[in-house]
Amino acid sequence: PKDGEPRLHIKEQPVPVVPPAIKPDYEVIKSILPTANPDEYACCIAADMWNACRAAMLSQRSQQEQR
Repeated sequence: PKDGEPRLHIKEQPVPVVPPAIKPDYEVIKSILPTANPDEYACCIAADMWNACRAAMLSQRSQQEQR
């Protein structure tokens, strides 16, 4: 730190919790996005996006474990 600035204490960050995979089900999507009114196509897109983010989190975790 520069003169007069407080020291920052960097704590270890908590490990992100990987959510379960979801299916393109209306009730599941509605529970995640309560203000949405998804049709079948929107449910499929939302589930694909959710599962892609989940896969990225799992990929990142496996890369960190290999180090």
